[in-house]
Amino acid sequence: MLPSLTALAATGLVPIMIGAVVLHASLREVPPAVVTADLLVLAVLVAGGRWLVIPL
Repeated sequence: MLPSLTALAATGLVPIMIGAVVLHASLREVPPAVVTADLLVLAVLVAGGRWLVIPL
């Protein structure tokens, strides 16, 4: 049961990170927006990997 929480956590983190990227971009904070976008990509990869590639 607990390994499936990884997929749920990554999926829940995606909309939060999208909001953070939009917020940083609207405030014209480029370096934080880039870092947040990188973390967003990682969360999407983890979520996709856990739901589609290697489902538990």
